[in-house]
Parts: sequence; structure tokens; C-alpha cells
Amino acid sequence: MIQIINMTLYLILYSRKIPIAQDIWDEIVVAYPTDIFALKMLTDFGIFFGPKDRIRDTVARVFPHWKKEMPLYG
Repeated sequence: MIQIINMTLYLILYSRKIPIAQDIWDEIVVAYPTDIFALKMLTDFGIFFGPKDRIRDTVARVFPHWKKEMPLYG
């Protein structure tokens, strides 16, 4: 299911609808807080296209779900 959502996101990005893609990645991160791909895409696009506050809020929201033993922690 998540692969279908990611493919949809590629099509949205191809259409240059970046805020819509960011909203969908945000929903994915809420549902799957350890989805590193969605988290990375959301933060990367937040850095380049804003809003910057979204990065801070997203990391603060998912950080409690990450444990030190998990790959890619930190």
C-alpha cells in the first residue's frame, strides 16, 4: 500500500505540486513515524521549499517513536 502512495507522490511531484506532496508525506509520517523515506523526503523538501517550521514539528513528533537500537537512529 505504501508503495502505491509513494508512486502517487512521484506523479504529484512531476506535476510540480510540492505542497500537496508535503501534506501527503506528513500524513504518512503520522501513520508510520519510522518511515525513513517519507521523513527524509518531507524534511528535504521542507529545506528547499519550506515551510521550515514543518521540519521542526515533524521531527519533534516522530522522535519519541525512534529507539537507539533502531537502524538510522540519530
